[in-house]
Amino acid sequence: MKRLYRIEHQGAARHVVEDGDDVRLVDGDIFGDWRPGAPVAIAGVRLLAPLVPSKIVAIGLNYKDH
Repeated sequence: MKRLYRIEHQGAARHVVEDGDDVRLVDGDIFGDWRPGAPVAIAGVRLLAPLVPSKIVAIGLNYKDH
């Protein structure tokens, strides 16, 4: 089973794919065509949130005071 993660790699946010014991950078668009790239040593890397939201929607009815 392949798993995608987002990590900080050399000062930039990058997606990686894990397949068994092998972890590789993702080349391409994770929502379209992508392929495994260069191998990465995962020990000691900073794990990031899977995606960066483009917007956050809040509705007043979601709060107890309303």
